[in-house]
Amino acid sequence: MYLSTLFASFFALTAYALPLSAREASDVKCVNPGDCYRILEVSIDTPNGRPGSDNQVHLWFTLWDDSPKISASTTCSASWEAGSNGWPNKSIECDDDNFRWSFSKFESVTEWNIEATHDFIMDAKWGARSFANGTAATDDFECDADDTGAKHCSLKETRVINLGIYAMIA
Repeated sequence: MYLSTLFASFFALTAYALPLSAREASDVKCVNPGDCYRILEVSIDTPNGRPGSDNQVHLWFTLWDDSPKISASTTCSASWEAGSNGWPNKSIECDDDNFRWSFSKFESVTEWNIEATHDFIMDAKWGARSFANGTAATDDFECDADDTGAKHCSLKETRVINLGIYAMIA
């Protein structure tokens, strides 16, 4: 009796955890609510490189888990030295610490692959974590430089960056 209960529990948890490997980040299409996290707003400021000026890249974005049972959003942000390899490649908490994110690949401030997780309560009794990834491309952004050479980029109004959910554990 104990062994059959153990097997049933194992297979139930395995179903939530599959697949365990991340898909290659790509342009993700989200058909149903809950298929993706969505990045709805992005703001990126890059320095002008002049001596004495702020030499930091500043990034913030709004991340939304649109699952009908959850529908939670948060602001995520990071800063790092321009021209360095200091971009966020380790998991960073968002303002809502149930969300975390990192870049898995970073080519420029407008070309990157992102990984994100969201911890939540499932069915009012079980803790769960979902994993998602997606890609931003230069075409997703509008960028303007000011008179000093500093650049500001934001997500185009017609764009959303979708992060496909590829795994969940409970």
